[in-house]
Amino acid sequence: MGKVYLSTAADESDRLPDPADAGVTIIPDKESGIGPLAGIEAALTAAAGDSLTGYLFVCACDLPLMRKEFARKLLREGLSAERTDALPAELLPDAIVPVTEDGRIHPLAALYRIDAGAVTEILPAQIAAGNRKVRSFLDAIRTVYVRMEGAGWERQLRNVNEPEEYQALLAEEVPVIGFSGASGTGKTTLIRKLVPLLAERGIRTAYLKHTHHPLALPVGKDSTLMTEAGAMLSVVAGGGRMLLIEEGEPTLAELLARLKESGRADLILVEGYKEEEIARFLLADGLVACSWSPQERFHRDEAGKIAERIETYYREKTQGTGLA
Repeated sequence: MGKVYLSTAADESDRLPDPADAGVTIIPDKESGIGPLAGIEAALTAAAGDSLTGYLFVCACDLPLMRKEFARKLLREGLSAERTDALPAELLPDAIVPVTEDGRIHPLAALYRIDAGAVTEILPAQIAAGNRKVRSFLDAIRTVYVRMEGAGWERQLRNVNEPEEYQALLAEEVPVIGFSGASGTGKTTLIRKLVPLLAERGIRTAYLKHTHHPLALPVGKDSTLMTEAGAMLSVVAGGGRMLLIEEGEPTLAELLARLKESGRADLILVEGYKEEEIARFLLADGLVACSWSPQERFHRDEAGKIAERIETYYREKTQGTGLA
């Protein structure tokens, strides 16, 4: 992770705990009462003062679901070859701002170019002139707007202002969708197609499968040897991944609880466990039916349409987007 700045009102910085241990630098606004533009100006000034270049991701403090993948997608789309490949460095976008499906722009979840002269000159001049509108600033610089379409991306823009709202957010369940069908109906193949399609919509998935066959451990591997020696848990970590081997078979509820507690998934896809009462897709004879909407049918190869249906289900279960 790069440098992290916490922008505060000019008269509030001394009320915050020292965040130095977390690697966060507090930067107060130059003056109070200006609004978001003052925070953007303070952050860009601090970044330039630290000799940083490139883009600074500005995120409002009331967006607790925001993830780094959002900024990465915004940067990738904003600097895509068809937009900027032929441009010299000095003509690259000054700002890259997301736009949601409802047409709303979100300048407080956006990228601003640190070393852009237009930003460092126009922003102070606009503030000095008494114009505090962020939209006016975006209109005066080279701004690229990127459509962030998908329930997962929109949910990261969910606005939370009160402690009660935040507690309610933490208490929300992670949606679960199962896939059932006889062997050879294509459950695994379909799920494998759905995972990247859902990722494009900003929805992170976890996969859980039940098998009736004993799990075969890798022969001769250290994790297997330790398990055979009596270790109840064996963990191998490295290369950015982790493998956990545990003796005993937890229930579906216990496994779902573990996946939810990890905080790594927005949606859990379950293969098998056909006796459990969860929303699921039923596969048979090349068709896919929704258990929660029996009149709906898809062909097994219509992964795109099934992903759209899952996205709709996800929206319903996460109480909409609550966009800022």
